[in-house]
Amino acid sequence: DMRWDESFVTENLLASSNPDLVAVAREMVAGREGVGRVSFEDGDRFIAYAPVKSVNWSVGVVIPVDEVIAPALATRESILDASADTAIHITRQQETMRTIFIGAFVILLAAVIVLTLIFSGFLTRPLEELKRGSEAIGQGDLDYAVEVHTGDEFEDLGRSFNRMAADLKEHIRTLRITTAERERIQKELEIARGIQQSFLPDAAPRIPGMDLEGANLPAAEVGGDFYDFIPVGEASWGLVIADVSGKGVPAALFMALSRTLIRASATRNPDPVTSIREANRSICLDASTSMFVTLFYAILDSRKKTLTFVNAGHNPPLLLGSGSERVTLLKARGIALGVIDEVDLESVEVQLSPGDVLVLYTDGVTEATDDQDQEYGLDRLSALVSASRDLPATGIIDAIVRDVTAFAGTRPQFDDITLMVLKVK
Repeated sequence: DMRWDESFVTENLLASSNPDLVAVAREMVAGREGVGRVSFEDGDRFIAYAPVKSVNWSVGVVIPVDEVIAPALATRESILDASADTAIHITRQQETMRTIFIGAFVILLAAVIVLTLIFSGFLTRPLEELKRGSEAIGQGDLDYAVEVHTGDEFEDLGRSFNRMAADLKEHIRTLRITTAERERIQKELEIARGIQQSFLPDAAPRIPGMDLEGANLPAAEVGGDFYDFIPVGEASWGLVIADVSGKGVPAALFMALSRTLIRASATRNPDPVTSIREANRSICLDASTSMFVTLFYAILDSRKKTLTFVNAGHNPPLLLGSGSERVTLLKARGIALGVIDEVDLESVEVQLSPGDVLVLYTDGVTEATDDQDQEYGLDRLSALVSASRDLPATGIIDAIVRDVTAFAGTRPQFDDITLMVLKVK
């Protein structure tokens, strides 16, 4: 430490016992610049040093630390004094700001509450209106229309709600019409089934030397199938199986008309051609529609064991001879009844033998379809009759019905299944 106006002496600083001074000296010898703090017995000093490159020297300036920080200490005292005054002022300002903030918060809170009430009403009014609409529709008032005019999604929702109510009203109207129509159809089917069943025989006659049975299974839509056993002589019976075109009540009524006229004519005329031609003229006279009826009519003479028949456009019956596996179709020339006034019918007579099986049927048997639209068919029916020949007439009918039903599966059938089986004992 030297003053500019005092003398100085040289000294090897690197050999000094003061480690702080040695460290500064090394920095100076290395040609670096910087500031170091060195502790001496009379106090700490700052040594600022920098190289003089032109002469390869290093110059250091020593300044007591107290002289350096004295102004800072004085400034610190001034700052502390000023800080105390400022703290008081700040505290007052904080109190003022707190008061202002609390007031502003209260005002803002009040504004928020008011706005919340306003907007909550804006939001809840449409919802309340939609709720009232839902309650009205739930009570059956499908003419109720919600009134929402907010110009936003609520209004769109209101319009959708009104459209939904209108669609629901139309759906219910359509459903009522459909239900009424279904009930009407169901009622008609019940009436048609009642008419049909009332005109069918309660039981087959007990004929000596013969085993005779008949059956009718109405389809989903009642058709006009019927069969009949008509006493036409002391040992003779008229066997009838017929199929009226059409479905429902009209077919049932036409079936009742046809059955009545055929029965009346058959009891007056022992000849099958004469009786059926007379019945046809009556049917054409009374029929006011384009309906017709196919028919197979045969007179069974139980004493002679003969069958004399005509076929008016009906499915030819199957005759399985005793001791034979071959099935014969009983065909005869003729057209359906109710088409023209005068029909040309062919009469055919066959001789029956013990063990013969005769099967009369309608197209509900052979035209029954399965899920693949395959028909039951005449071949399948012939094979089943041949396999069931040892059964009684009732057993043969049951076997045919079971086989046709199993063949059709879940497929709905729209034609009646009508059968008549005669076994010669």
